[in-house]
Amino acid sequence: MSSFASLAAQRNRRLGSKPAFTEQPIPTASDYGNVVVPEQTPPEIREAVAQAFEATPEVEMAPAAAPGEDEPEQADEGELLRGLTEDLEVRRTEGRGRGVWVKKDRQSAIKPGTTLLSLTPHAAVLSSHLLPIRCSTTFLEPGELAPPPTSPSPAAQPKVFACMACQTVKYSSKEAQRADWAAHRPECEALRSFRSAPPAPVPPSSEDGNFDPLHPDFKSKGVPGVPGEAVRALARLVWGKEKHDAAWWKEVEDMQSHRSSLSPNTSQSHAQLALLLSRYLSPSASSPVDLASLGLPSPAALLDLIAKFTTNSFSLTSPDLSNIGVAICPTVALINHSFTPNAVVVFPHGGSKMEVVAIKEIPPGSEVLTSYVDLAIPHEEQRKDLQERYFFDVGPSPVPREDDPRERILPGVDREKAEEVRRKAARALKKAEKLEFSKPAAALAALHPHLEPLRAHLPPSSHPSIPLHRLYLTLLISLSSSSAARTSSPSAAYTEAARIGLLVLAGMESVYPAGHPARGVVAAEVGKLLLVADQGEGEEKAMERLRMGREMHIRALGELRVGFGRTGGLLGKDVERRLGEVEREMQMRWAGGQ
Repeated sequence: MSSFASLAAQRNRRLGSKPAFTEQPIPTASDYGNVVVPEQTPPEIREAVAQAFEATPEVEMAPAAAPGEDEPEQADEGELLRGLTEDLEVRRTEGRGRGVWVKKDRQSAIKPGTTLLSLTPHAAVLSSHLLPIRCSTTFLEPGELAPPPTSPSPAAQPKVFACMACQTVKYSSKEAQRADWAAHRPECEALRSFRSAPPAPVPPSSEDGNFDPLHPDFKSKGVPGVPGEAVRALARLVWGKEKHDAAWWKEVEDMQSHRSSLSPNTSQSHAQLALLLSRYLSPSASSPVDLASLGLPSPAALLDLIAKFTTNSFSLTSPDLSNIGVAICPTVALINHSFTPNAVVVFPHGGSKMEVVAIKEIPPGSEVLTSYVDLAIPHEEQRKDLQERYFFDVGPSPVPREDDPRERILPGVDREKAEEVRRKAARALKKAEKLEFSKPAAALAALHPHLEPLRAHLPPSSHPSIPLHRLYLTLLISLSSSSAARTSSPSAAYTEAARIGLLVLAGMESVYPAGHPARGVVAAEVGKLLLVADQGEGEEKAMERLRMGREMHIRALGELRVGFGRTGGLLGKDVERRLGEVEREMQMRWAGGQ
């Protein structure tokens, strides 16, 4: 992106491989507890929803297991894994189920930075609030991470244009629109029908039009008359069954659903989603959906599909790891979880390709592993997340609390006082996250009082230092780049932002492995900030600023060429371009001083 405003426009909340769908309570009543039932919902769907709310027995979590362990049949590798390279294979292991492994007969280890998989997701959609500003084929903003236009005229600025029929989905070019037309054609009709008569009544907390209870920000985001990302992604998956061969849909069927293990709250969210999806798939507001015609033999099959989607889908991320939507790829979903991952799932060139990249050396005969959760959060939070979303228990932390970089306190600090600081900062972070998009100045103000107490009691890696300082950095950059702030020089704010960024980077180095793309993204931000930070007047200060910026760009490029593959993705190319500009300026200044 060409400005700090766009750089800070989006932020990835969770840096795990899979998405952080958050179940939000629906504050309204209907026939089935809190579920809002759309008008014209078929009776059989209503009956299936009612059954979903029957008391669910408490399920004993399986210890240290990964998704896929309870599959009764061996995977048909010839069909299911057409996207695997010749170096990879699927194996089933006791207690972990299916996983992706490097073949034993490979002659050498896979090196960091190697792209293991590059696959087109079965379905991928943008979050509703990003539909007006991003291309729905490339998932990029106009000019994202591209050199600025040579002409300053408005006509030269890249734009997105809307589909003429639905006026909802947008594209960066005619070529992009043609590439998406087969998938968008039924979606176009559904969007128009849905907008003409959306489900009623609308929950009070979703007056902005976001009807999707699985949207991460159900109460604050959305586009009026447009269903949330989960509904639209599931619909694309259903419509795709008609367009692809049987092997394509078999990949979906072979995913794990865990529907029998769902908690009552999760069952309720899935049932709500089934009601909304059935309305969205209906040919009109007055015509109920015919599930059989869509290849779903029963309402139970619809609920199974929803359970498979929520368990196996991934965050769709931008080339700088901003969370921009949701994607599903059954082959990539086979990769098991580890707290010490040797690979990451990324979209370094835009969302059209989901890539699995090695960030560590992977010897022959070793399993490819990613982390399903953010490595920066404490073990017990990770454990809870894995239990609730993926139905396996990793057990207590094997590392004593005082040795865990996410739980440490500074030497000589009272533990009770440090934990109080930690709790207060965590509460402030939750408050700020709710205000981030609606009231960014208030969010910044909520975080500011906790900066110094955190630094006085906890090391940069100790939770919640990394996410709190990361959000503070994003808000500071965004507000400093706003039109209101441009009345005065923002260089002082950029200097403070650079200092915060260095603190975040120091913390990340203790919890994220070398080569993890999150480290490269932050290093790229800090490098950019160092180039505009206020280092004082004079040629010597200017050269020092350029030298520091150059070193950070080199550092970022090294990390990105591992985490995003050998090229570093679009962000790596942008960092490389800026590095060239910095070095040319340094050469000119040096030559001018001779």
